[in-house]
Amino acid sequence: MITIYSKVISIIQTILYEQQYSHNAIQRYLKKQLKARQVSFKQLAKSYSSSIVLGRAIIDKKSYFLKIYSINNSRANLDQIFNEYTNTYQIHQSFQLNIPKLIYCMPYGKHCVCLLYEWIDGENLWSLHPLQKTKLYSFTYDIGCHYQSMFVSTPPLLRPKSDAFSYLQDGLTQSISKIQTAREQFPQAYDKYLTKKEEKQLFDLAASLLTSFDNEPMGYIHGDLTGNNIMVTKHNQLYMVDLESFRVDFFVMNFIWIVTYLFNSQPIGPFYKGLLDGFYAYKVPDSFFRELVFLYLFRSFHHLGSLKDENQIQIYLQNFKTILTKYHLLDISLDKTLFILRQQFQ
Repeated sequence: MITIYSKVISIIQTILYEQQYSHNAIQRYLKKQLKARQVSFKQLAKSYSSSIVLGRAIIDKKSYFLKIYSINNSRANLDQIFNEYTNTYQIHQSFQLNIPKLIYCMPYGKHCVCLLYEWIDGENLWSLHPLQKTKLYSFTYDIGCHYQSMFVSTPPLLRPKSDAFSYLQDGLTQSISKIQTAREQFPQAYDKYLTKKEEKQLFDLAASLLTSFDNEPMGYIHGDLTGNNIMVTKHNQLYMVDLESFRVDFFVMNFIWIVTYLFNSQPIGPFYKGLLDGFYAYKVPDSFFRELVFLYLFRSFHHLGSLKDENQIQIYLQNFKTILTKYHLLDISLDKTLFILRQQFQ
């Protein structure tokens, strides 16, 4: 941990030297954070989609936001990272959406970068004071409208649709294969909660739902639309943060990381209702909910296929079966499923 700390400090000192800042405040901050969190950066480097938020850093009495982010080695070009974020910043600005400026980025090992952003003095939408929660729907409705304008204005062919579809198709195939292997290893756990017949029904359902994306348009998306990633200032200015997943993709992919939460919550509440009403102009199509069901199965299969402990498998399968029953996902038709989902988003 001392070696890791020294390396991080060395990186930060380079920035502070180039920008003529004093490094004492950030040094104390990092030392405290690393000690409190017991962060293993070696583990972070192995995960190409992870990040560690170190939070607020005060330099010469100015606040900045510090983050260490894991990236694929093929993208570990700092100029490219900085240019991509600058492009992201300009795109959001052109559609009246605020995002923090990226002040500096530095390498950390082969697979990580340290990112220094401007500090946004506010709170995320999950942390709103009860008196402000009445504004939650209007906040997210506006964001949905802005992202709709951005989405439809995306230049064509920025990302081939075949790439996005292949990601889903290949991921589904791999997860199904892992589950089939896990069933052979832990037959009692699987048979107790999910028969082979039910398993096949779900695999077939996921495969059929994948076709929902055939005619689905693609455009710019945030990639992780949660309340934690939207800040509001005391003047009610909204800022989108955590933009590392910004890309061209299907709109529903904004919810891939929290889709399990959506299926465990009832009702969804004003946050997601506002986003959908704004993006779809109050007319959310059935295709969105079909794609949402696919993502739930996609993520569930992936997680289930990754579990190696029998007790964890049983707990997950028990919860999974509860959701399957609640949403009638083992019915021949998805009519009841879509009806329940629509009701949740009302």
